[in-house]
Amino acid sequence: MTYRRGMTSHYQLMNDFSNMHGRNPHRLELFKMGRCKDLSDGSESWVDEESRRRYEAMTQMIAPSSDVDAESQTLATPEDAFILVMGKDRPGRVRCAGSGEMLSTWYKSTGTSGSLERERMMQEQLKAQEEKLKAQAEEMTQMREKISRLKNVATKVDEMSILLS
Repeated sequence: MTYRRGMTSHYQLMNDFSNMHGRNPHRLELFKMGRCKDLSDGSESWVDEESRRRYEAMTQMIAPSSDVDAESQTLATPEDAFILVMGKDRPGRVRCAGSGEMLSTWYKSTGTSGSLERERMMQEQLKAQEEKLKAQAEEMTQMREKISRLKNVATKVDEMSILLS
């Protein structure tokens, strides 16, 4: 497959990205760096339509959708999205990571196989659900107080109607 960066290696791309952004790129970013060129007019030039389609499919998996309830939506990590679209890596080959990478060295150097990011996302979802539950509990308490006040008023109305009759 032809790449857009010419003779620039994956390692150089990763190093340049790390220097610019202060973090290591994930494979979705490496995929785009290798197959897409940003043009001066702000548009992108892809190597082929299949690469563009796959990249869009991956980004849709990790981007929150506005038409679905955001709290019930589970987002894929960039690593999970990459694996779903491109397929699992085979022994001795890690896609978009350079020729010297193997599964053990790639996942050791990145520090995660997606599990740390997945855990962080799950913790954020749990925190959001806890906050939602606290708000619902507070709402229930207010409703109980209103019901209690209404019962008191109903009792007083009954007492008054007995006195009047």
